[in-house]
This record gives sequence, structure tokens and C-alpha cells, in this order.
Amino acid sequence: MKDRFCGHKGRHNIRGNPATREKPDTSTVEVTVGTDIYNVEKPMSEYRDASGRFDIDKANADYEKLLTKVPEEYKMSIETAYKTTEFEENTEISSAFRYDTKRDRVVYNPEHRNFDNYSYPQAVTHELSHRIDALDYHSEKNAKFSKAIDDAYPVAMRNAERLSEYSFGEDGDGFFSDIISSISNGEIFTSASHTPEYWKKSGTKEREIFANLFSMGVFDQKKHIEMIQELFPDIYESFIEIRKEVQ
Repeated sequence: MKDRFCGHKGRHNIRGNPATREKPDTSTVEVTVGTDIYNVEKPMSEYRDASGRFDIDKANADYEKLLTKVPEEYKMSIETAYKTTEFEENTEISSAFRYDTKRDRVVYNPEHRNFDNYSYPQAVTHELSHRIDALDYHSEKNAKFSKAIDDAYPVAMRNAERLSEYSFGEDGDGFFSDIISSISNGEIFTSASHTPEYWKKSGTKEREIFANLFSMGVFDQKKHIEMIQELFPDIYESFIEIRKEVQ
């Protein structure tokens, strides 16, 4: 990505009108992690003081509650990434959240026009997943993973209607939908995506699919994972193999 930033740059979520993302409900949202459902995900406004300043410490305190519920196979990796990551506010960046690979930190822009539309735990998990990949796995260099992604295109296009309906009907956070956007080069209409131009950049598909699969694992999204395993088994198998190679 531009300036070696990875993450949510160019990614957008759609609810109805493809030009905008619907404002989330202002009440506390229930988040499912494994078999436990508990109130931890809050609207971004909950983390702003009376002056509108975003309180990163307050947001991270809630994120730490979520980390106690992460499945064991992902828990150590995501906890270590979180505890060793610097969070930097930068109102000059063009996206709400980024992982800066060059400076190794998660950068956020609370003045970004879409910042308050994001889920903090989901956005941070995605960026930390990019960091885990960049430091430990280097998914973009794995030939088997790349081939599995390329080979998945015709399967995705044969199932385009099913995948689009599932995206809008079942995928509330966008991890699954962004994977479908990547596999289809942005040709399948999904609730979260990057532009077709973004997917043309070398290594981008591998990095984004890895980060999204890892995030799905952190949130223990079994239904989404089962759909990936059903339609794109080679992608999921390659992802698991990449992780095992380092463990």
C-alpha cells in the first residue's frame, strides 16, 4: 500500500447505497466471541470526552476484556501483538486505521470522516493481524497461498450471487466480505471491500486475506470459516499451514 501502510486504507463498508456506510446504532452492541456473548463493543462516541477527544486508553481497556475470550489457538499471538504495539494518533493520514509496517505501529485518525462508523475491536484486531503477518508469517511470499487465492477466482464467480447475499445478510464486521472482494478482484458486490485497483497491487491479496482470516479466528467466527472451508478449502488450508510453519 502507499507509504507501506497496511489495513483499512481504501476499505469501505456498504449498507444499501454503495457510496456510503450506514451509521451504526448508538446503543452498546453484543459481540460474539466463541460461545460467550457479552457487552464489550461500544460505539466510538463512548470513547470521546465532552470536547470530542478520542480516549485511546479507554478504548483499549475494553479491548483487553475482549482478549480474555479469544480462542487459545489465537490468544497468545493477538495478546502479544497488542501488548507490544504502539498506538499513534495521526490526523493527517487518509484512513481511519492503518498498520504502519515501516514504523511498526497502529496509527489511527479520530478526525477521519468514517472513524466513528468503525468497530474499535474489529478494526484494531485487523491491524494487529497485519502486524502479526508482517513480523512473523510474510503471507505474500507463500507461493501455495498465492496460488490458492488465484485458483479461487472461478469458484467465487460461479457462486457470486450466494456470496453477495451471504455478505449482506450474515457478515456484520466485513472480514468475510473483504476476502470475497479480494478473491473476485472486487467484482462481487459485498458489504465490505477494497477497490479493484487496490487488489492489483502485488502481495495485497495475500496480506488482506491473511489478516481477515486471522481476525475471524480471533472472534471465533465458525460460520464464516466454514463457508471459506466449503468453497475455498485450499486458501484456508494454506493459511493454517503458514501459521504452523512458524509455531
